[in-house]
Amino acid sequence: MYNGVERHKLAKLNADGSLDLSFTPRVLGNVGGGTGNVIGKVYSIAAQPDGKIVVGGQFTTYDGIPCRNIVRLNGDGSFDDTFDAGTGASDAVYTVIREPNGKILLGGSFYSINGTSRNHIARINLDGSLDMIFDPGTGFYADASVQSISLQPDGKIIAGGDFTSYNGIVRRLVARINSDGVLDTSFDAELSGNVGSNSMVRATAIQPDGKVIVGGSFNPLSKKIARLNADGSYDASFDPGLGFNFRVFATRLQPDGRIIVGGQFTTYDDIERKGIIRLLGGDANSIDMYGDDNSQVRLWPNPNKGDDLWLSMPYRPYINGVSIEICNLQGKHLAGQDSFPLNGVDIIHVDLRGLVPGTYIVSVVSKSDRFTKRLVIGR
Repeated sequence: MYNGVERHKLAKLNADGSLDLSFTPRVLGNVGGGTGNVIGKVYSIAAQPDGKIVVGGQFTTYDGIPCRNIVRLNGDGSFDDTFDAGTGASDAVYTVIREPNGKILLGGSFYSINGTSRNHIARINLDGSLDMIFDPGTGFYADASVQSISLQPDGKIIAGGDFTSYNGIVRRLVARINSDGVLDTSFDAELSGNVGSNSMVRATAIQPDGKVIVGGSFNPLSKKIARLNADGSYDASFDPGLGFNFRVFATRLQPDGRIIVGGQFTTYDDIERKGIIRLLGGDANSIDMYGDDNSQVRLWPNPNKGDDLWLSMPYRPYINGVSIEICNLQGKHLAGQDSFPLNGVDIIHVDLRGLVPGTYIVSVVSKSDRFTKRLVIGR
């Protein structure tokens, strides 16, 4: 269901968030090859320029038509019979990525495509046939899976999952593969984990400078998110502090470089954020925080000499007062006051003594609102 309208695991929305009624998906059925009208699962979709949609997941039929774990739909949601993947993927398809030439990369827990061995990664042509040019050899470790695929501008492929090797070569949780399926040995990620230990990269995103954002559950220190340099080495300049308190499932880069992160978490570096958050994405990892009337919040003097700071904010009936938080650009709480009773006064004094020169995020937080501004301290 979407907004009271029946939709089976798939829906298309208009730009304003309303349901696109011209797209009417049919039933995905028979998970695992069983009998009966068992509703299937959708894990990933890739839209084509012509409006058609490639769907990956865990299912064996679409609208009663056999199509194991991979299918292409027309723009109205009907089955596209010009796309034929044969017997399809032997097991679940978790990620579907369209290349600029129209070919489709698949990642998942499958071990074959249309009967041809492909351990957890494959590429198919526009018509659904297996692309034999992309040859991963023995592929990823047999009892593992690929959860995420990202495509670099040069055509190389970043794959994340719970694997420990690729084509017999040790690669833990993340690997880079050339466009022909051969492992790129110049990329060796400094992540650790073993299959079955719940260590996994579930999300990947490639920044314009070639650095790679990875999300999931892994070392260093299991903070659920990290950044790797272009050679796979750990980028210590990206410091998530305490990180996320639970799983990260998705990361997406905005055109301005900011990072959208989604998952099952409720906090980031001990700051409450439920299920979705935006990070600034520069050399630091500060949270992009805002309030409805953020433009009306004023700090002065700013830049500051590190002594007295004054804040003014829009009028609200804050009966229980507000809290002041001062964080560095890594989102780490450095100073503030837990409860500041306003008592009808909308100008607040904050003592900055003890903070070193630098750039900070100042937040005024109430039970219902959060207003944030940047603060620069110099000498």
